[in-house]
Formats: sequence, structure tokens, C-alpha cells
Amino acid sequence: MPHPSRIYPRDEELGKRDDDHKPAKPSQWQSWRGPLRYRKRRLGGFIAVAFLVWLFVHYIPDDLGSIDSRIGRPLRPGHETAFGQNAQTPQQPVGPPPKPKDEDRSEELQHYYNGPIRFYKLAASLHATARTMGHRPANRNILFAASSLKSASMLIPMACEMARWDRNYVHMSFMGRHELSIDEILEVNGVDKNECFVYWHDARPDYVDYSSDVRMEISVSAALTHINTFVHPQVVIMDDSLQEDVFFVKGIRSGGKKLERAIIELPQDGLEKMMWMTRLDSGSLTAWHIPSIDILVHAPLESSGSLIRLLRSLESADYAGFPAPRLTIELPSHVDLPTQRFLERFTWPPNQEHLSQPTNKLILRHHIPDRRATAEEASVRFLESFYPSTPSDSHVLLLSAQTELSPLYYHYLIYTLLEYRYSAYSAATSDSLLGIALDVPSTHLNGSTPLTIPTTADMHDGGKYQTAPADTSAPFLWQAPDADAALYFGDKWLQLHAFLAARIAAQHDDATTAPPPQRTKQIAPTQPAWMEYALELMRARGWSVLYPAMPAPNALATVHTDLYQPPEEFARSPESRIGTTPASEELPDVSEPFLPAPSAPAASPQPEPPLLSATRPLHALLPFAADLPELAHLPLLSHTGTLLSPGDSDTAASAFAAAFRKEIGGCAAGGKGRERRLFCRGDEEEAEDDDDDEVVAAENYWTAKANSNPEAASGGRRGGDTAGDGNDAVRAQEGASPPGYHPDDDARAGADRRADEAARAEPGRTGVAVAAPAAAGLPGSDSTGTTPGAAGPALGAAGLAAGAGLRRPKPKPHLGDPNPADPAHAELHRLVEEAGPPA
Repeated sequence: MPHPSRIYPRDEELGKRDDDHKPAKPSQWQSWRGPLRYRKRRLGGFIAVAFLVWLFVHYIPDDLGSIDSRIGRPLRPGHETAFGQNAQTPQQPVGPPPKPKDEDRSEELQHYYNGPIRFYKLAASLHATARTMGHRPANRNILFAASSLKSASMLIPMACEMARWDRNYVHMSFMGRHELSIDEILEVNGVDKNECFVYWHDARPDYVDYSSDVRMEISVSAALTHINTFVHPQVVIMDDSLQEDVFFVKGIRSGGKKLERAIIELPQDGLEKMMWMTRLDSGSLTAWHIPSIDILVHAPLESSGSLIRLLRSLESADYAGFPAPRLTIELPSHVDLPTQRFLERFTWPPNQEHLSQPTNKLILRHHIPDRRATAEEASVRFLESFYPSTPSDSHVLLLSAQTELSPLYYHYLIYTLLEYRYSAYSAATSDSLLGIALDVPSTHLNGSTPLTIPTTADMHDGGKYQTAPADTSAPFLWQAPDADAALYFGDKWLQLHAFLAARIAAQHDDATTAPPPQRTKQIAPTQPAWMEYALELMRARGWSVLYPAMPAPNALATVHTDLYQPPEEFARSPESRIGTTPASEELPDVSEPFLPAPSAPAASPQPEPPLLSATRPLHALLPFAADLPELAHLPLLSHTGTLLSPGDSDTAASAFAAAFRKEIGGCAAGGKGRERRLFCRGDEEEAEDDDDDEVVAAENYWTAKANSNPEAASGGRRGGDTAGDGNDAVRAQEGASPPGYHPDDDARAGADRRADEAARAEPGRTGVAVAAPAAAGLPGSDSTGTTPGAAGPALGAAGLAAGAGLRRPKPKPHLGDPNPADPAHAELHRLVEEAGPPA
């Protein structure tokens, strides 16, 4: 059967081999047709890409900014404007926004808009702040913010003044409802941008005239958030809340709280009185709300007139812009009637008329003992009147009853405290600063020799402050405490507490060594006794107190002498004044650490300069245009009033500390302990302790004193006896006796206790009962011979240590036969026989 024809191809060429076909030569048109089509596609793609690039460049977004601003580096010359910004910038809408259809309340027709918030003018000014390093959380940027035009007119001069001192980068933002441009606002206030180097920010939203209060409050908080992103201001300064718009106050407070930024509210009409704050840097302004001040007044007996004068000056001082400090008054044991009546009407803090319910935060403390305290007791009681809750930020202002203060004293105190304690420039050099004084003494510490006040010629400033006359008084540092009007830092006060505790312990610890010798008083008895201890610590540490310089003849504080009353510890009792008690019996005990005064102190005549009035602001009264000099540039006086260089001060402090360690602290000469350690506990190992903190030293010293206390030691002996009874039961359960144990040891131990008590009760009896076990010839004794009276205390101390520190006391050796040649041994046997067998 033939195969189907579809199986074989009909075309005969299909059956031939491939090598029978030879390729024909292509034509010229065919050789160019393929590459030409490829080049057309490539050319079309290139034209499309170029067109897209042209579109992107022509319609680039305006909010991208330049490459410099996007990576956070300073703008280069010629790049001050964002790339493409000149092409087309979004314009702020003009005219009213659309009203809601359901809006029919006539009282809200003007401020009705609650739409989305947009800031059309804020981005450009924020992009221009790259040089201020605002991307860093810690920087030098300060922000002034205002809403009302009246507040802006008050803040603009302050911002320009701060920028002129060039310690901060100053910014000011406008967040109100007014439509005036920034240039118009500056022109109205007479400000030239070329002379006032402030970064101005228009932080007002769109449709500002028609925005509701809620929208404006949210816009203020949102604008502060945007500014914080670019600038990170360290603090925000605003006008008094009663002068600003309500929406602005709410928005700035909520935004500051969310961003954790300090908000400083200036007092009403506080442009001139607060101008001194323009000299502070960002570190000081950030700590505006951090310091806490307690005022402590110690009123002596019969001081009603001077105390009332002091309290009235405190009441009339200017505390605007700050929370009023706490006030504590230490009253004597007897309070006279005028003082009682005045305190009944006295309220603190002052100026509470605007409050519906005024509060009285006055703290009164009354001393119960009616006897005259010693210098040591008075010092302890005075220092216990204050203890810092936060040592680095809690400070105490000490005022004597004879002091009268200027109305500007608190502003000066806050100014110097923020500058020398919290400034980024001065914080590192203020470690040796103990406090800030308000008065300038006229005499040395002895109360009689006139004190020469340093001048600008004595400053170490390299000629910076030499433009003033050479005889102009300059602020100075003095290594001397002040008890009339001075602020003491909390951490230094804490160390003074610990120093006094260790100093008293060293004076009364006579368990191993004799008490330290009495030291000559360096301070006149007209001053309180605690100043002697403070002076010792200041000399050992090289600390000093800052004393002010005010234009003559005015002063921040005046110490009056017309109603002077001596300190309680140096004053005589009424019995001595009427002649019933001899004067010699009224003097302090000679066992105190400092030699007492030969007679009751009397106030020497002192100049009483007039107080600075509040008619002129503080920055106009301070020298050097209220630019506080650095601590390293100020003259430094020793406690004797002689000028010192910083190197001489360190050398004098090291020499005094070495002598104090040896004479008072009980440290061995040439020991290996740290020089900052002023007190040792009797052996060199503890002197080599790494702890150099006075607080730790005081705790360790009091622990050592408690361990060496005779009462505590006697309790340890009783504990040892009780432990011995328990050990008998333990030995019975174990079925064995300790080495050297004898059945009569318990009876002999009881006899030893009774003999010791009898020796203490009878003055003529020596400690032979204690020394007998160590006498010559007794079993278990390594001694070849000893004197009973001399060995008694030594062995007694060893017994105290064993009874107080060991859980199982070492058993006493067997007494053996009585030795007729040793009366102590015979007496001990007699006592044992009288005691009888153990119960």
C-alpha cells in the first residue's frame, strides 16, 4: 500500500542538504536597514530623558532646599537661597478662608477658621540658621517668642542686647494675629538689622486674622516644634503671661513641656530690671529654674529691733520673675513681746495681694534650753538648721539679725549664682568657691585690723578691666567665711557638716590618744563659733568666698552695730551682768578646741554704707557694665588679708592640710594616705583608704568612736558573757571542750568581772584583777613579768576588743596555786573562793 503523500514534502528543495545552498550577497540597502532602526530607538529615548530632566528642573519643589541645608552644613557663598526657589515660591493666601455652612454665631464671625495649619514664611528663616549648629541638642541658641505687639516691643531690645554680647545665638519668633511684616515691626521699634544680629522668624500660620483661638494655640505649639527641629533652643524667653495672648501662653507652655524646654517668663515691665540676664550664656539660662535657696536667720537674745529691721528689708526686696525663697527664723529660748507681735502679722512670701488665698510659708524654730550653749554645741545646732535636699542645687543664705538688705539683693544673688555656678564657661573653675557674700567687711577676721579692699589694679585679667580707674574697688575672693550675709553652696555645706562631725569626734576621742591641743582663735568673738570650723576647712581645701564690688558709697547689705547682740555662745548670762555670777565662770570651757576669749565681746565701730535703691537697674550699678569677671581674674586674699596668686594658694592649702592631718586628724607623719583625707582613725592602713570624701570620713570616724566607747564596750563584754553561756551548750552538744578549757573558768570569769567592778568603784584599788592573768609565773602566760597597775589597762583594752568582736571569746587560763609573793594573785584567789562554785 503506498504511503500517504503528506508524509513526504512536495517541494523538492526541502529534501536537499544544507550545503547545497550558498548564501547570496546582501544588497546595500539591506546592510543599513537594521542599524538605522536601532539608532532611531536610542535617539528617541535620549530625547525623552532630556525632556523629563527639563520638566524636573523647571518645576522643582521649593521645600527641598540647597544641598548645604539638607546635609546640615553651613551655607556656602552664593547658596543662601534654596535651589530653584526663585522659579516659583508658594504664596500665602490672601483674603478670608471659606466659612463653615453651619456657622451662624455672630460673636465668632471674625475668628472662625479651624482648617489645616501651614507656615509659608517659616521655612526660609529656619534654613538660614545652619551656622548656629542647631542640629545639635546642646548648643548656644536662645529663643525669644512674642505674640502681642506690646510684648514684642519689650523683648526686641533685650534680644538685641543679648546678641550684642555675643555669648549666644539669639532668635526671635512672632506668633501673634497681627499682619505686620517683620520689617515693619522692626522699623516701628527702631531696629536696624545690620546692627541687631538676631535671627528673625515669622511663625504665624496662614489665615492668621481669621483663625480661632484653638487653631492659634495649636499653631504656636507646632511652630515651636518646627523651630526646635532646626534650632534646638536651650531656653524660651517670653513676656509676662498677663501681658500676652491667652492662646500664646497656653501653646508655648504646652510646647515647652512636650519638648522639655525651659520657659522663662519675664515680670511685668521687666525690661530694665532684667537686662542683666542678657550677659548670661545658654548654660546659665537653662538652669534658670534649677537653684533652690533657703534663707536662714539666727536671732540672738534681745534682738527684736534688729530682727524686725531685717525682716522688713526682706519683705521690701524685689523677687519678681523668681519664686520667693523659703524663710526660716531660729528664735532664742526667750522671745520678747515686740518680736511675737510682729511675727503674728508677718507673712511670707510677700506681695500676695493678687492671690485670693494668700499662704504663709514662714518657718519658725524655737530653742527650748535656757542655758548658754558652748561654742561646740552652738556650732552643731547652727549647722543642723539646714541640710540640702539636692547638694548641687540647694543653697542656703545666712543672715544675721544686724543685717539690712538692699531691694536688689536677690537679683544680684541670682545673677552671680547662675554665672559662677551654672555657666558653661565658669562651672569648671568654681570648684574652689564656697559661697557668695553680699556685704564687704571693713576689718580682718580679728575684728580690729582694717581690711584693704583690692582694686582693679590687682586683677589678673591681662588689662581687660584696666580701663576703669586704678583705685576702683573690684570684686575679690577671700579665704574667710561670712556670717552676716552670704550664700553657701549646698555641696560645700554638706562637706562642712561632715567636717564638723569628724572634728568634734577627734576632739573628744581620748580612748587611745590625748585630745588635740587647743588652737588659737582666728576670728573675733563677735562672730559665731561655727566660723572657726569653717575657716579650718577653707584653709585645708583652698576654698574662698566671693565678695562684691559696688559703687561707693552704696552697698547690697549693711551690718548695723547700734543694736548689736553678741552670739549666744560668747554672751554672758543675765546673772553675770547683774553680778551674781563671776565673769570667769561664764567663759567657755577650756576643753573646747579653741582658746576662749578673755572677756565678753563688744562690737567695734563699723562703717554703715547706704543701701542700693531700686531706682536704677542692677546692670547700671555693677562695675564693668555688669560683665562679671572670671574667677581666675579676681584678686585672691588669704585668711590674713594678704594678696595671693593661685599657685601660692595651692601651696598654702597643702601645707595647712598636712599640719592639720598630723595635729588634729591623728594621721601619721609621712603616711601614704591621700592628702585630701584630713582625719585618720589611728592606724596607717585606714589612713591609706581610697575614700577622700569628708562625708565618708566622718561616718567612718563616728563608727570607730562608737566601737571605742566605754559604754558600748561594756555592752560588748556583757554580750561576750552571754555568748559564753551559749557556747557551753554548744560544747555539751559537741561532746568536746575547747583547748585549755578548765571547769573552774566560768566561776573565775565571774570573779574577774566582780573584781573589775570593785576596782572601778574604789578609787584606791588598781586594775590588778584584770592584770593578774598576765602576771609572771601564771600558766598560759607568755609574759616574764609585769607591773599590775600598768598591765591592767592594756589587758583591759584587749579584753574589750575580744568581748565585743569575737563570737566565742578566748577562755581564760587556769590561775594555778596562789602566789604569796604576788598580792594581786592572792587577792584574785580570795575573790574566786568567795564566789563559790558556779551555779
